[in-house]
Amino acid sequence: MEESTKKPAVIGTFEGECADSTITNLNGLDITREVWETVFASDDYKKALSNGWYIGYLGHPEDPNCMDFQNACIVMTECHIEDNGKIQGKFDLVDTPVGRIVKSFIDAGVTFGISVRGAGDVVNNSVDPDTFVFRGFDLVSFPAYPDAIPTFTQIAASSDAEKQQKYKAVCSAVNANVDSLNTVAAIDIVQANFAKQSHEYANLEARKKKIMNSSRSIKDEKIDGLVDMYIEASKKIEELENVNKQLTSFINETVSKYSKKYNSIRRIMQSQSIDFNNLSEEYSKNEGLLNTYKARIAAKDKRIEEFQDSISGLRDENLKYRRKISESDNELKKKDRVIASIQSDYEKTVQDSESSKLRASNLDESNRRLRETIRTLTSSLHDYQNAYANIYANAIGADLDSVTISNSTSVDDLQKSILGSRNTSEYSNNSDFEFVDVVDDADDYSDDAEIVTI
Repeated sequence: MEESTKKPAVIGTFEGECADSTITNLNGLDITREVWETVFASDDYKKALSNGWYIGYLGHPEDPNCMDFQNACIVMTECHIEDNGKIQGKFDLVDTPVGRIVKSFIDAGVTFGISVRGAGDVVNNSVDPDTFVFRGFDLVSFPAYPDAIPTFTQIAASSDAEKQQKYKAVCSAVNANVDSLNTVAAIDIVQANFAKQSHEYANLEARKKKIMNSSRSIKDEKIDGLVDMYIEASKKIEELENVNKQLTSFINETVSKYSKKYNSIRRIMQSQSIDFNNLSEEYSKNEGLLNTYKARIAAKDKRIEEFQDSISGLRDENLKYRRKISESDNELKKKDRVIASIQSDYEKTVQDSESSKLRASNLDESNRRLRETIRTLTSSLHDYQNAYANIYANAIGADLDSVTISNSTSVDDLQKSILGSRNTSEYSNNSDFEFVDVVDDADDYSDDAEIVTI
């Protein structure tokens, strides 16, 4: 009410039941809850509602997508489905020529119903939710849903005159705006509220004939098109008759086969009828749980986004570490090559060391043998010195007791020493003497030149 009062072009509002998804309407159609929920959940519906595109007419136009707005009178502002399956809506009555006619009829005591306008496939008298195109509601008399009679609330004050005065106002409004009615359906609704002998009825009838005559050529074109379609369809029907005969026999067999099963299933379904009140309560509970789960899912989605951001950062760090590891691996490979080279050199050094030890051992053995030889030679030299001294002393008659011989005494010095002792000693062929400081151990000599030779 407050929203409508802010719109100068709105002269009243309708509010109430528009349809019922739980029943078959008077046209024999089932517009189920699934159809309405599909409509209300679509983005097209939300966009059209917010832009005020669900414009209704006085009576249904022939084309569901009609945009002949000069015959429009209402605009839908809100619509939804209740838990009990009823469709509730709100509509503004707009101050157009047709809207003023509607207002005049309401002032005269007429109550309008409301009816769905749309198009879609019908399967077994049920509207297909996937193909249904919703185009709004129109004001009608004799609505398809018996209770689809919304309550009208006026914005501007109605006349307080008697019904006769109201009727005169209606007649005046009709006569003034009769040329604004451009559809036969709208004229029929208005015309139904007048007596056939009235002047207003005659004016409306004349307007209807004028509309029909002006649209005669269009209707002729439509008829010609329909005739062509009929001829083409007849040819296709002839082609399909043979197939139809075959299918008929198959269908009869199938119906006979499954009729018993169908009857059994139907009895079971009737015995297991749904308690819609309990279902509504369960739906409300489940809806609350669903909202809770949605909130949890949203929180988890947020945590997942944060975790993904964290993973992205870790991936960057991981790439850095991998580069460092790759560089470290290269360094390790270089060091491994150096270690392998050092190890090879070490093994070679060990082998050389073993060879050196073996050669040193061989040299030690050679030195031992040489020392043994030196000892043998030294002993032989000592014997030769004694023999030489005895022979020489005997030869010259010298005394060996006064002769001193050391390891540095040469042969010349030995001869001189023996010659010098010849005058003071007697000659003796058997006198023995020994050399002083004879080398006892060959290890004391560092050079063979120091050994006394004969």
